[in-house]
Amino acid sequence: MLPRPSRYNHCVELCSQAFLVFNALSGVLALVDARSAREHLGLEQTGNLRAPTVRLELGHAEAATVEDFLAAGFLVHPEVDELEVYRYRWYAAQLDPSVVALTICPTMRCNMNCVYCFEDRDGADMASEVADAVVGWVQRRLERARTLNVLWFGGEPLLRPDFIEELSARLVEAAKQVGAEYHAGIFTNGYCLGPRELGTLERSLIREVVIPLDGPEEVHEKRRPHVDGTPVFARILENGVRASEVLDVTFQCTIDRDNEQAAWQLYDFLAENGYLARASFRPVRVFCDLLMQTRRPDSAYDSGDFDRRLIAAYRQRIGRPKIAPPCPAPYYGCTYQSHYCYAVDAHGLLYKCVKAVGRREHAVGHITEPPGLDSPALAPWLKTDPFRRPGCRDCNLLPVCGGGCAMAYIERGHPLCTHLRTTLHDWLILCAEAEARLEC
Repeated sequence: MLPRPSRYNHCVELCSQAFLVFNALSGVLALVDARSAREHLGLEQTGNLRAPTVRLELGHAEAATVEDFLAAGFLVHPEVDELEVYRYRWYAAQLDPSVVALTICPTMRCNMNCVYCFEDRDGADMASEVADAVVGWVQRRLERARTLNVLWFGGEPLLRPDFIEELSARLVEAAKQVGAEYHAGIFTNGYCLGPRELGTLERSLIREVVIPLDGPEEVHEKRRPHVDGTPVFARILENGVRASEVLDVTFQCTIDRDNEQAAWQLYDFLAENGYLARASFRPVRVFCDLLMQTRRPDSAYDSGDFDRRLIAAYRQRIGRPKIAPPCPAPYYGCTYQSHYCYAVDAHGLLYKCVKAVGRREHAVGHITEPPGLDSPALAPWLKTDPFRRPGCRDCNLLPVCGGGCAMAYIERGHPLCTHLRTTLHDWLILCAEAEARLEC
């Protein structure tokens, strides 16, 4: 039997000579000449052209062979069940014991009062007994693991730099004892990231730093104010730029309806002043979960609307520093869906999502008594398996969605469908433009 077109192909008719074809399972995005597309993929020109804003020049697209399409995943052998392939890879990723990931909150205190904070902060610091239990938990899991990933979170973690350095040394040693790789990052508001704290991060092998900036100074000060009203923007920017000389720093701008324009003013400011020579810039959406809807109704964009605005902003800035749009890619579920990943707060309570930290109703256990797969507390998380849901199983975007946010599913009782349902073709065209793949 002849190979058949993949169920996960997504095609954009660009012009009379070419289609843009993306496969959600393989992640391959390619320009395909119309003749090959008709012959092998069964695509027919309809005249429903998707004309991009930026001119694309086609040039000479070579005819593709069956072997080319098989290698790209655009064609599959009839014996292959692509859903089973993706399901196997998804389970393999979620149940892989070789990678252990732990988000650690050394304190629930914070020196900021951000308007969209989801935590119920109680001011607790992690005690030495909890730190000992964290080390024990890691040591037990490293008996089978080959990689340990640590993220420092809070509260504001750099309110306790000495604690971070001491506990990091123990975790690094635990990984070293079994020959496991060690990777660490930190999410910090940046206010406390002075020269002393930067030295702490370097000695603690913390290489990746994410610092939120929500717009130019006047906007950031309103959205992420210091608890006592002290101006913060200039100090955070100075600290972040200094840190970028030795660490991988990302300035993350969290966007909702109140600061969308300011977010891109911030990018322009960073780019024009050379601050992105080493640092990166990442725009993200204020997640519209149920808690945020209660605290700030109508402030967050839904995912589709946010995407369309984000695509337009990217398109205006193609070719500028650190502005490469993310191309859709195969996704094997959130890290926190893995049985070997948890977040632990200052009390030692365990969570299966960083957005749940500090909200005790979502705790699934304690670091001294981690839950087993048969724990009632984990039962809701096991039900987030997308292969249990007919709507997800049958969706041709499942490999790039993975069933959506597990935390959102637990809160709502149904999945939040991927934004790509309405914006995939626009993303594909944008990514092709940005990489200068296409000419049409």
